[in-house]
Parts: sequence; C-alpha cells; structure tokens
Amino acid sequence: MGVAEVAGPSANRVPVVDPRSRAPVTLRWFPLSLTLGGGVETARGTLRTRRVWRVRAEDVAGSVGWGEAAPLTGFGLNEVPGWERGLERAAARWTSVATLDPDALGSAGAAGTDPFLHAAVATALADLQASWAGVPLARWLCATAVDRVPLNRLWLDDASTHALASGCGGAQGVFKLKVGMGTPDQELRRVHGLMERHPAVRWRLDANQAWSFAEARSWLAGLRGWPVAYVEEPLASPTASQLAELRELGVPLAADESALLPSARRALLDESAVDVLVIKPNAIGGPVAAWHAAAEAGRRGVRVTLTSMLEGAVGVQMAAHVAAAVEGAGWGTGAHGVATLAEVGGDPWSEALLATASDGAWTWQVGDLPGLGFGHLPAPRGALEAEG
Repeated sequence: MGVAEVAGPSANRVPVVDPRSRAPVTLRWFPLSLTLGGGVETARGTLRTRRVWRVRAEDVAGSVGWGEAAPLTGFGLNEVPGWERGLERAAARWTSVATLDPDALGSAGAAGTDPFLHAAVATALADLQASWAGVPLARWLCATAVDRVPLNRLWLDDASTHALASGCGGAQGVFKLKVGMGTPDQELRRVHGLMERHPAVRWRLDANQAWSFAEARSWLAGLRGWPVAYVEEPLASPTASQLAELRELGVPLAADESALLPSARRALLDESAVDVLVIKPNAIGGPVAAWHAAAEAGRRGVRVTLTSMLEGAVGVQMAAHVAAAVEGAGWGTGAHGVATLAEVGGDPWSEALLATASDGAWTWQVGDLPGLGFGHLPAPRGALEAEG
C-alpha cells in the first residue's frame, strides 16, 4: 500500500478573502494514491485503487483547513488532468467572494465547478472557519450535533461479519447488503436466509439501480413483513413517479445516485417518492451543501443517511461530522455509512484517525477538537515538500 504525493503547479496557490481579516487564505493541493485492499465490488465493476486530491487552506496566521476531492467513475471527473484544471476553477471561485459565507460554501456547481472539486475547496474552507470558531465542524453546522455517530456495517458474508451480526442487539445491528448482482429469485432466497439466521439485524438492501420496474415490484412484494430498514435505488432508470408507485407496496425506499442533483432531490420530495435520502457529501459539494440537502429532506419528513465514498481520512471525517450534525438535528436514520476508512490504504493519516474515532464496530467519535480535528496531526511529509 503506497502513497504518492506530488506538488501542483504554481497556479495552485489562489488567495481568497478571509472574513476575519486574516487574508489571504492560500489554497494548495496534492494527489494521494490509495489502495482498496482486495478490491470493492460494485455494480459498476471492481475498484482496487483510488486517486484523490487533498486540499490545504491556510490563513496568514497559520491556521489550516483540509478538504479532499475523490471523484468516482460515473459520479464526476475521473482523469487527473481534469482534476487539476477543476481545482483551479474551484479555487478561483472564491476570489470574488467578499466573505466566506456558509451559504456560499454550499453553492456546488457554481461557475461550472464539478461538485467533487467544489467539495474539496468548500470542505477546507469550512474546516478553517470551524477552527476559527473553536468548535468541531459538526457543531459549526448544528449546535446540537452528537459526539458519536451510529454506524451501519457492510455485509461481507464472511465469518467475522456473521459473528458481528450474531452479537447484535439494542440500537446496534444495521447492515448494508449489496443486491442486484444475481437473479432476483436467487437473491431473494439468500436475503430471506440471512434474515432468518440473524433476526436482530436491520437490513439496508442496495440494488444500485439494477432492476426493471417489474423486477423491483416482485422483489419488494417478497420483502413485505421482513426486517428491512429500506431498499436503496431499486430501479435501473428511476423516476420520482415510479418510485412513488413502488413505495405504495409498504417497503421503505431510499434514493442515492438518483438524488445527486438538487432538482432530482426536490422532485423526489415533491412526489413523496422515498422514505430516505442517502447523501454523499463529497459528491454534492461538501459539508454545507450536504447540510442544506439534509435540512430540506428532514423538514419534509424524509430521513437522511450520510455515507462516505471510500475516500481518505479527510473525506471520511467530513462525512462523519455532517452525520453527527444531522443526527443532532433529528433528521438522521440512526445509522450512517462512514465506516469505510479501514478498507483504504495509503493515507498517512488513516491510522491516527482510526485510533481516535473508531470503536471498530458500531460508532464513530467525531471528537471535540476544532474543525475536522486534524490540527493535532502532523501534515503528511509529502504535503510539506509539495508546498515548499
């Protein structure tokens, strides 16, 4: 598991206006090469490596905020040259902002900015502002944010996962199971078997847009009466009206990929098409954009699950802080998908973050350090060399 850190060009230092007269804030970035253990199977193929860009925002007093751009194929930019140009555009977005208004930090897509790249810059600047305020990013978003984020776990169908499921009880025991990779009949039999074997588990089934409307209807009919928390993205070509029709079968539904754009989220909410929105902060523009999306859903009675996207330490920690804020506001589903960092290698901060944040099972502690909490960690060696 290796890590590559490379200096960006001189153009990667773009000053932005600082509302506390600690200007200019300087943005710098460098890439990290991450590995994904034995690979992660998704409906889009097997992921074995990730290449992300880490963004550093520093004011004249030496305060630092961190962000991370982690695009995935099918979700945004994926070529390194595109990332470099996009970061320049995302950074330049702030040169015309008189103050770093939190609402402006949520304006993903402004000036043609890719939301992943906007998220990197917006996260670094939000981290910096929370640090100025002396509070964790979660409490900067929501004063009543929780300290520990309840987690769901990914079902791996191995001995350790079965042992963890067998010990479930109380508020614990939410597993996410990937479906949609076999025939519906075969998978439904497998799911029924798992539910019978582990009756205390609450199941989140993620179909990754694998089924036709008829297949989804058949699947959902076969799940009525079983302990299903929700079925995520059942339709290959989802529309709000179709999801609303499927929801009438009585099995809770969740939207993820089909809710990336603000217009799509509004359509889903207007049609009462889903019970849950799954929000990936790094895919929609960062922590403030995610907070706004969660607030819109929560105020209309739709619960919210926050998830990470196999990012490095900064991306995962940001998603966890948003989840802590959402739970504190009363909009959360009670379990969030941010327990992915242990599956990712090559990040020099992962070990330290896991040691302080993860209990290895069911909760993630965001802590009480200012911002994202990376101020107590040494900067990656390569980052310091890149900035010199």
